[in-house]
Amino acid sequence: MEPVISFQVIETGDPERLIVHDFSDWGVDPNIYSVIIEITLPGAITPRTNTYDKNSYNAYDSINLQDNTVRVALPDGVYNLKVVATSDVTTEQENKYLKTDSLELAIAKLYLREYNKCSACSPVIELREARYCLESAKELIKIGQIDKATATFEAVTLVVNKLTECKDCK
Repeated sequence: MEPVISFQVIETGDPERLIVHDFSDWGVDPNIYSVIIEITLPGAITPRTNTYDKNSYNAYDSINLQDNTVRVALPDGVYNLKVVATSDVTTEQENKYLKTDSLELAIAKLYLREYNKCSACSPVIELREARYCLESAKELIKIGQIDKATATFEAVTLVVNKLTECKDCK
């Protein structure tokens, strides 16, 4: 019996980590399968191959995804994740995930700035729209509209960057 691979990324709000939970059906003897995960970061062409524990939470960061010596924020954007199980046959499952942790933190900081009342700008409406669009981008990923999700994510990033640059608020 071939395994039924099933996994999902767990939202943590932590820009430095990517947590993948495996809840695959590995059959009667899960030890017969050698399993890896290939993770392609936003904008990258070549995936990074990492270890993958069956029926567990798997944590990845900039040290094992980008060869950094210290942990830093992973880039926001669309990630491609592929779990590959090998025994006498190869079975794989590929998913996309839109990581938005750093962008969401930037939006939160802008809300706090508004709470503290910057007189030069009042971005509440733009921030609400940015959050709405960000959630829409996540939903677009789920239904396979990757290009539209990427465009929406990039538009939100531009708005947040513009609001972050307000010189009177710093």
